[in-house]
Amino acid sequence: MSRAQSQGLPTLLAAVVMSVCASARAEGPGIRNGDIVVHPQATGAVGLDSNVFYEDASETPVNATVTRVGLGVGVENRHPNKVALELGTDAMFRFLFADGDAQTVRSVEARNGFDVAKVDATVGLLPRNPFTLELKLEGNYKDRPAFEDTTEGYQRVEVRPGFDLRFRPGENPDSRPLELRLGYRAQVVRLLDCTALGICAADKTAHQLRFLTSWKFFPKTALSLDARWTLVDFDRNGGAPVAVEGQSGAQNRDGMPVEAALALKGLVTRRISTTLRVGYKNTFNDLGESFSGVIATTEVQYALEPSLKLTVGYNRDARDSSYSNFYALNQAYSTAELYFFGRWNIGGRFGFDSYDFSATAGEATVLPREDPVLTYRVHGGYSPNDWLSARLSFEGENNRTDFFISEGSPSAYHRTVALASIEAKY
Repeated sequence: MSRAQSQGLPTLLAAVVMSVCASARAEGPGIRNGDIVVHPQATGAVGLDSNVFYEDASETPVNATVTRVGLGVGVENRHPNKVALELGTDAMFRFLFADGDAQTVRSVEARNGFDVAKVDATVGLLPRNPFTLELKLEGNYKDRPAFEDTTEGYQRVEVRPGFDLRFRPGENPDSRPLELRLGYRAQVVRLLDCTALGICAADKTAHQLRFLTSWKFFPKTALSLDARWTLVDFDRNGGAPVAVEGQSGAQNRDGMPVEAALALKGLVTRRISTTLRVGYKNTFNDLGESFSGVIATTEVQYALEPSLKLTVGYNRDARDSSYSNFYALNQAYSTAELYFFGRWNIGGRFGFDSYDFSATAGEATVLPREDPVLTYRVHGGYSPNDWLSARLSFEGENNRTDFFISEGSPSAYHRTVALASIEAKY
């Protein structure tokens, strides 16, 4: 069975959950009590998952009927003066049903329960003053399926607390052209009960310092400089999944990535907007190979309000990995959204992602690995009002890597999920 997601690759399941949760962009008036507004939300979806365990076609993928139920709440204060509050929480539950032998049914049904849970909170002190302190907390929990003979799977917990100190000179907080921002984030990642799957090497603790300066020199155009320094500490170094036979060495994947990027974002014409971001990054790994090179993002969007939005983009970055020191990521994508009759919309996304893993995990040499992943999505929806929406979607992810976790266990897979969903965000 394939275990692509245990190597840190984005999975179709996460994309589908995000698609379901984001099906309605607008929200209702909420429940108000003075300045506090509470937005309860609920989501329901039913559909078909064509490849529950991310298996290659040679392994006879298991399909299942999937049902998802989600609940959440958002809280904010409408007229912040001394303190601004934004809080969002949501949780998704999944229920899968499959035909087949008893072992297959048990393996599929072992996935029933929590899917994802998220929290995102910001408390801003003196939000309208030139100096503002924002306290941040992000957290998410993912329950992912078991593979091979393991019936419990693993649970991933990530917590990111931190703060941003912002300086925006000027009298009017809504039209301040200059911003200087100093930020800090801590990151703690834990894979619970990971020993059975041999993926404890993904546990890590990181600390990041960020300096951002932004200047708005046209009404909807901004130039920014973003510099970041990160200390990455993998708590359980070692245990790289696939090492070259006869090779050995310390598998310390810790590093101190440094990056700086200059970005220009704004309107070219009334209908065309662009994002251009170019910079340099070095992962400065303690041992073995480090990434050193250009990182970049470019995106062009054409908008014919309120009916049409077309986007094409490209992104290049380098990120730490539980397989090797890092992987170089190249992404190309295009999206389209068409709105008509006031309440209807159709759209889609097509993308190609390339994950090129480094040749070493610390001093140890690992087998070469490159994952080319094709992703696609089409959807259509209807919103009878501002807080209720229904959607049909079909999404796919096709990983055509020739990498093998072990003999007879390819990492390649093709997975599709078709869903009918409804969301209410009052």
